[in-house]
Amino acid sequence: MAAEVELVEEPAAAPAPGPARARQGPMDPLRRAVSRFRGMSILRKVLAIVVVAVVLAAVVAMTLSKGGGFGGGDGPKIVSNWNLGGLSEQLREGSDEDGANIEGQTTPYVERFEPGQHEVYFITKVSATVTWDDETTEPIKVQVPGYVNQPDSFQLFIEVQGYAETISSNLSYNEQGQQGTIDLEFTFPKPIPVANPDDAEYLPAGYNATCRADFKVYTGECGDWSPPLERLWPLGDGGNYYVFTWSVTYLVDSDGKP
Repeated sequence: MAAEVELVEEPAAAPAPGPARARQGPMDPLRRAVSRFRGMSILRKVLAIVVVAVVLAAVVAMTLSKGGGFGGGDGPKIVSNWNLGGLSEQLREGSDEDGANIEGQTTPYVERFEPGQHEVYFITKVSATVTWDDETTEPIKVQVPGYVNQPDSFQLFIEVQGYAETISSNLSYNEQGQQGTIDLEFTFPKPIPVANPDDAEYLPAGYNATCRADFKVYTGECGDWSPPLERLWPLGDGGNYYVFTWSVTYLVDSDGKP
């Protein structure tokens, strides 16, 4: 009886490895392009140079037409010597005919400036006036005549965004029993620029996109009513009425070009 023979299948032989492929360096495409260029005829070289020059010119033209540039030159141009000649002068005004402060109170009034697209404002001057009257009747009914109202005191303040200092008047008192008035006017050494940056081609140096002007009426003392006799108590006066008006003068450049 013949012995059983186990057949074992031999694995297929692996193919012989091919030659190693050289790793491609970052400069190889450029070297191949230079090699091809050297192998061209003079006519083909001239045509290739012309094509490259035309493509580069087109790229530069498209970049400049979109307001772009090279080396970080994008965006509007900042102008330090904007021409203000011939600009239209505008006046913004406000008033409070029935103002009232208690003693030591400050009441604010605000004007906001927001130029439209391509508009530039230059704020040149601010002014404010407060007027008050000394009361002619006592704050409460008294049986003894002869009480005298002492003077009241007021003070004005103006703060404008873009100007570092606070503009103010002195603390002023009215004459005994008379009307009091404070006039405060200030012209800025350099006009304050306010400009809308949306799609702007030019912008003035130091501009703000919006501007806020704050006018403040401060009431110091509201003079008490002095009694005619020392043995009588004075009558307190806690507040006073006033009339307040204010204005802002500014130039308007409507096309946004210096």
